[in-house]
Amino acid sequence: MVHAEALEFALTFNTPYYYYNGLPYLLYADGAEPTPTLQVYGDNAEPRYDLDGATYTFDPPWEWVAGYREVTLTTVTTSTNSEVYNEAHHTSKIKFRIYDTCGDGEVINEAGACELCVSGYRSASQNHDQFQGCRACTDPDNQCPNDDKTDCVSRDVGMRTAGGWNCYPCPGGTHAQQIPSEETGHPGWRCVPCPTGTAGAGGTDECETCDADANEYTPAEGFSECISCGGTVFANRCAACAAGQGISADGSECEECVAGTYSKSGFCDNCPAGSYTNAASQSECILCDIGYYQDDAGTQECKKCDPAEGKYANEEGMEECLVVQPGFAVMVSTDDDTIGVDTERCLEGTYGDGIDTNWLCSKCDAEQGHYQSNNGASSCEVVQPGDFVVQNDAGARETRACEAGSYRSGAPYTECTPCNAELGQYQPDPQSGECERVPQGKKVVVPDPGSGGAIATEDCPVGTYRGETDAFYTTCIECDENRGEFQDLPGKESCKMVPAGQKVVIPSSGGAIATEPCPAGSYRGDTDAAYTTCIKCDAQQGQFQPTPGSSSCTIVALGWRVRVPQDNSVGATEKEQCPLGMYRGDGDTDYYTMCRACDHTLGMYQNAMGQSSCREVTGGNYIVLDSDGLPTSTAPCAAGTARGNAHRNDGNTQYTECKPCDRERGQYQDNPGMTECKMVPAGNFLPPGDGGAVSISECAPGTSRRNTSTSFTECEECPTGTYQNRPGSSDCKTVPSGQKVNDQKTALVPCEVGTKGVEGEGTCERCEVEVKGEFQDIEGQAYCQRIKPGYGAAVDENNFMTPKRQPTKCTSGTYSHNYRCVPCDPELGQYQDQEGGSFPKIVDPGHELEYNETTETYNVKAKPVKCKIGFYSKGSAKACLPCDRDKKEYQNDVGATYCKICARGKVPPGATECQGVSCEEESLKKLELRPEPFVFSKTAAGEKLIIPCDENNLQNTEDKIYRDCIFDEANMVAYWGPPNYGACPTAKTAELNELKKKTEALQNPEALAEMSTDDLADSMQNITAGMEGVIGEQVAEDGTEIQLTSRDVKDVAGTLDSIKAVITLPSTTSTDSDKPISEEEVVKVKEAQTALKRTMANTIDKVAASGEETLKTVDDKEKASIINSVEALASSMQEGDEEIVTSTLAVRAISMSNRPTNRPTTSDPTEPSEEEEDDIPLPVPEGMTQEEAPKLNLAGMEASGASVAVFSENAKDMFPDPSSAIDEDDMTEANETTPDGEPVRVNRTLNSAIVSLEFKDTTQVKFSLSMKTNTSRDSSYKRKKLQRTCSFLNTTTNKWSSKGCVTTIVGEPSDGNMKCTCNHNTSFAILLSISDIVDKSQEHATLVMFCINITFLTITFLCIAPFKKYRKKRLVVLQTQLVLSLILANVGFQLLDKVNGTSVTIDMLGYPSISLNLPCYIGVILVQYLFLAVMAWMTCCAYTLYGKIVDAVKTFGKTDRFYVLKCMLTCWILPAILPTSAFLTSELMAKQASQTVDLPYIQASTTKNGTDCWVANPWKWVSFMIPMYICLAMNCTVFFLIIRVLIRAAKSGSSSTGLGKQIKGAVTIAVTVGVPWIVGVMTFEPIALVGQWLFIILTGLQGPVMFVVFVVLQEEVLGTLLKPFGMEVPEVLQSAKSTSVSKKSAASSTFVSKAEPRIDTVAAKKMANEKMEEEARRNVYANAALKDGGEIESQGSTRSSSLLVKCNPPDDSLPVGQVPTPLPAPTNEPTDGSHVYYECTHFPYDPDAVSLASQFPEPVTE
Repeated sequence: MVHAEALEFALTFNTPYYYYNGLPYLLYADGAEPTPTLQVYGDNAEPRYDLDGATYTFDPPWEWVAGYREVTLTTVTTSTNSEVYNEAHHTSKIKFRIYDTCGDGEVINEAGACELCVSGYRSASQNHDQFQGCRACTDPDNQCPNDDKTDCVSRDVGMRTAGGWNCYPCPGGTHAQQIPSEETGHPGWRCVPCPTGTAGAGGTDECETCDADANEYTPAEGFSECISCGGTVFANRCAACAAGQGISADGSECEECVAGTYSKSGFCDNCPAGSYTNAASQSECILCDIGYYQDDAGTQECKKCDPAEGKYANEEGMEECLVVQPGFAVMVSTDDDTIGVDTERCLEGTYGDGIDTNWLCSKCDAEQGHYQSNNGASSCEVVQPGDFVVQNDAGARETRACEAGSYRSGAPYTECTPCNAELGQYQPDPQSGECERVPQGKKVVVPDPGSGGAIATEDCPVGTYRGETDAFYTTCIECDENRGEFQDLPGKESCKMVPAGQKVVIPSSGGAIATEPCPAGSYRGDTDAAYTTCIKCDAQQGQFQPTPGSSSCTIVALGWRVRVPQDNSVGATEKEQCPLGMYRGDGDTDYYTMCRACDHTLGMYQNAMGQSSCREVTGGNYIVLDSDGLPTSTAPCAAGTARGNAHRNDGNTQYTECKPCDRERGQYQDNPGMTECKMVPAGNFLPPGDGGAVSISECAPGTSRRNTSTSFTECEECPTGTYQNRPGSSDCKTVPSGQKVNDQKTALVPCEVGTKGVEGEGTCERCEVEVKGEFQDIEGQAYCQRIKPGYGAAVDENNFMTPKRQPTKCTSGTYSHNYRCVPCDPELGQYQDQEGGSFPKIVDPGHELEYNETTETYNVKAKPVKCKIGFYSKGSAKACLPCDRDKKEYQNDVGATYCKICARGKVPPGATECQGVSCEEESLKKLELRPEPFVFSKTAAGEKLIIPCDENNLQNTEDKIYRDCIFDEANMVAYWGPPNYGACPTAKTAELNELKKKTEALQNPEALAEMSTDDLADSMQNITAGMEGVIGEQVAEDGTEIQLTSRDVKDVAGTLDSIKAVITLPSTTSTDSDKPISEEEVVKVKEAQTALKRTMANTIDKVAASGEETLKTVDDKEKASIINSVEALASSMQEGDEEIVTSTLAVRAISMSNRPTNRPTTSDPTEPSEEEEDDIPLPVPEGMTQEEAPKLNLAGMEASGASVAVFSENAKDMFPDPSSAIDEDDMTEANETTPDGEPVRVNRTLNSAIVSLEFKDTTQVKFSLSMKTNTSRDSSYKRKKLQRTCSFLNTTTNKWSSKGCVTTIVGEPSDGNMKCTCNHNTSFAILLSISDIVDKSQEHATLVMFCINITFLTITFLCIAPFKKYRKKRLVVLQTQLVLSLILANVGFQLLDKVNGTSVTIDMLGYPSISLNLPCYIGVILVQYLFLAVMAWMTCCAYTLYGKIVDAVKTFGKTDRFYVLKCMLTCWILPAILPTSAFLTSELMAKQASQTVDLPYIQASTTKNGTDCWVANPWKWVSFMIPMYICLAMNCTVFFLIIRVLIRAAKSGSSSTGLGKQIKGAVTIAVTVGVPWIVGVMTFEPIALVGQWLFIILTGLQGPVMFVVFVVLQEEVLGTLLKPFGMEVPEVLQSAKSTSVSKKSAASSTFVSKAEPRIDTVAAKKMANEKMEEEARRNVYANAALKDGGEIESQGSTRSSSLLVKCNPPDDSLPVGQVPTPLPAPTNEPTDGSHVYYECTHFPYDPDAVSLASQFPEPVTE
């Protein structure tokens, strides 16, 4: 038997019902899998594939061949359910690997063959799969697989385990040992070496011990057998020397064992601890004596145990001393008291505590309360309270108990103290630690004199007490009855207070001991001060008390009265209930001894005794009086009568008798005890009879009686169109749809096939198959079935659509449209590959229809195929388009939806690939860097090449040259950019490094001390000469001067940093004051320093001349080092030194002596002051005039001197770039933004000379600098804001800052004269800031207009939306939705612009991924959706308005009652599809592996974060702009059509389209179609600014205009709002109709009664005869005034009669005020046929409408 494994399985079915989960399967020959999808039946049988009843076999026939097999899977049968599985043949390919069936212990290898398990086992009986490999044993610590690998067995002896996979025997010299679980977590067994002295041949759990008696041994671990020794074996060693001797170190002879060692058999060993030898050649060691020990081996003597340390040794051969234990003392040797030989136990009365008792026994001190009754104690015991210590000279040994009446709790410890009765103390028990306190209620029994302390107490007698605060402990206090005190029990701590309701019994003697209760009729309360008497209860006050011992009298309850006692000396003790018919209530407080009678004339009675009030007789009952005339009970009213608030007799009998029901008024009552009579219900009538009616009868079938009927004694017959099949009905049933009524009006008849019943009319009508797709093949149905999508209507023998049969299913290649099956149009990219298609499928992007070259047709019945390479399709097209090579388009993938752009390459014919371009290899020579040329290898366009400066020193990873390969897109070529040679070392590098070393040597104090003054001068001159050589003029091959590279500048900065320490060295190196220094030496050093300073200045010139590009690549750190060197140069200048001037720099020292200080200043900074006369001109570099020289004014500051260095403006590149190196407080762009929200970019540059100042010996710096700036180029900065500020270079942060400086413009700004007042030392300059002039007027205007717009839109919405009556008016509802959508769209757009978190964030690849911009994606989609919804509502409103004005005539006023719902679904749901679809498409394209051009959904900069959130191209055009323009075009079209109709109406002289109505309609249309959005497309140059402002203004005015049009100019809306305030619509705002109605109501109106509306048919016929249809058409309407009993008038008519019309349900296609109202049918229908009803039609006059005569409905008499 064999197995097959599915390696590849891919089904290609054409229906969605087949699927495969994509996972590999293991296939079993016997089908053992519970639910296999692939099975092989029988040995070597042909495999089959089963799927949903269809069986598939393999083609070609199956062959069981080892290895792999690929076959084709085909269908042999199909499913019986053809409707679900309609494909007859399917094909698929499947690849198998063939396996043999393996036995136990075998598994399948990679080659498909069976092999024995190398480790582990496999057992088929244990359900082990041959494909899942061998398995380990379940008990890996004690089991191993057997030899045939079919099962597990227990581990054999001497075997180690390997995790249950295998067992291995331990080799010779080892044995098996179980591993402790704490070592590995799994015990198991391992092989370990046999210990020394043992041996093992292997395969055992234990090794055998060598026989020492037979001279066998093993000297180490791991021996498989023992070794035989020819000599003596001792400690597993073999020797042959005599006792006392051992083998020498070289093993050549025997030698004596030295002292401290011994030998028994040839080896000298150290004596073990506890022993010693004090002579050589010893065969045994001597044990240490008692009192001695030895803790080391190999010693010649033992040590003493010192008793002073508590140590002793009581045995021989001890390795260490013992320490005396607590309770023992050290015993010393009799010969030597410094040797501890033993211990002895301490006796009773003593104790031993080691070092605390000096290792001896000490006495227990009784005076301290200490004693010890045991031997061997380590401490004394402490006497317990209640005992005392018995003294003993040998130490206290015992204690005794204190006697009763005494105690001991502290010192003294040797006696007890008696208890004092006068203090309340006593103690009845012996051995007490304290006296007890006499408790309350007791007194102490005073003991006899001399008998000791108090022992007992006794209770206080009755009538007395003793409390806690009473100071007399031996006597008790009597209770006082006058205070209400008594005590009837002994031993109490206080007297009792007499309780309420009792009085104290006055005692004959002593204290009060008892009380007695107050008698009945009396009481005593808690607050009554008389404790020996009681108070009687007063009946007149309603008091009584039947119970003795009461604390108060009881007040008689309501409904009861107090019985007055006959004896006035006693109080009242009884009460009694009020009798029947009487009561006593809350208000009867003056009558506690009598009750009142209930008043039956008021409906009051009482049928119970003891009541506080009378009862009121309930409805349906009357009062019964007893013989005494008291109302004592009630009785229910009899059937046919009732009594209640609305139905009762008048006068005194209204509560004592019931009133009969009135038959003539339809009253009856069939139950007794009712409050009112019933009204005969609908569907019933009252039979005739006398007296009150007590029963009713049902109406017969076919008849009914309504509640509104005036007759109560008979039923009415059902009217026409109704029926009733049940008796007792209140109304007749309307004949349901699909049914007809019989003549008896008691049964129904079903409608025929192809028709449906009309509900409420009792008729049937034909199903509209052609228009609505309706059919009905079953009779008697109330509805028509709808043809399902994908089906076409059945046709008759004439090929006409018939509604009597079932529709047919559309075939493939066709789809259902207008209830017919129509063929797909390939020109539109349509196809349908399934039957029952309800719509044509559109060719997906990247696909095209199959093309039959023979028939030259496209197959619309099959699925499209993918585009070939070089082609693409955006979908909805029959064929793919080729990529345009001229546009650098290509496509190398099939199924492409777009063409890729070959940005940096060429596209060959066919446009199937992009051939890239690159920079070719190039060699350049740079002799000043190295003699070998630099080789720049071939590099792809747009890439950067990096090569080392020195190819011979590749270890130097810092010095590299960078060169870009630049892509010229216009010419499709790549070319090399300039190399960055500045990073490489030059010939000057080594010289500068050498100079740096020389200058650093001069900074060493030790080397400087050894140097003479001449040597110092010579060293400075050498450094000067070296620097001059570096900066000397060098000419290139082309004759140009070679400038410093960026690497040179970096090295120069390091060298200058070292030189600045040299120029400040002293003029002499001598430290010996006795050695004279010649003036010539001082001058020489001075001259050398001066020369070095000038060289430094020339070096600065050279650095500045290197150019902006070079200095840009120099770090600010090196620049700061150069500036610091200049400042050090200036600081080294002294008064009298000649100033140093170069083309870039001027340096000198300034003298501060003899300068005036306190000068007044002028108030105007622009005016010259006296202070300016003392300005100090500063030095200027070559090329600057004295007029341009900065001037220093100290402004009263005191300093001993100053140094100054002035840089020319040409040196600005040596300083940090102020555009980036600027203090945060000076970054004005952080606080100012452009209208787009971007920070305003500010470019800064140094615009003056740079002055470096340092003042000496000053505590407060305050000065001013007069600076000259260059204003010659100011006029070239168009639309730029220029700002000049005094700034300084912060040496800590290396940034420019204006803190501490005040900038003043002197004279005209164009002169460039500035004054800087500062308070610190550093480098100063004038910074010129150049920024765009930010115009935020549009931003502010947008915000203001937004607020106005939202405010008026919200007001407009709130003025209309809350009122229900407007919800039935179609146009008003649509306009309300338009306002709501505008509110949401405008608010959403502002939130998207203003809310934090919506700015765009890009990932590391520059892509705005959705995970980083979720708020932006959501916001963009919502805002697009809302604005598209606005446009949809505008379009819907325009279309609706067009229908009201133009199309009303053609529809006869008929309306679609689902019109508003359709608009809702279309305008709120459809706009969401466009942005959502565009977003999903962009995401799908982004995830395609072949996508080379990113098309993100939102726009973003690929280099920075924070851009505004909005949709990107092309998606904004696809999902937003194009639909917007389409809606705008539709609105404009409708707008002009409406204007055209209005203009024609005006020309025709129609009175119903007056000027006011035209203006109102025009404004409404203008707002509806969105004039602001039409103007919004004008935002292009050169009228962009005008278009933007118009868009802002018009958008902001939408709300106000809509408020005016929808509220102010809507007469009904405005009237509704003004009505609660008692105001009416001003006449100027009223429509022409309303004005006409008010003026003509008296002359041209006829009053129409609500009950009897009349119609003047003569007038109607006369109007028709006189061809007045046009006027009649304008005047046919139904006015709501009819419903309120008002008038109906004919507008514009001179007739006095009006036409009363029967209207359909209300329609809002009329202007406000002309909404038709359904009229009820008259109650009394006349028989003369004069009542005529017309179908209500509503339309304005339109000359283009068809003839009104053919459309005006004919009168129909009902």
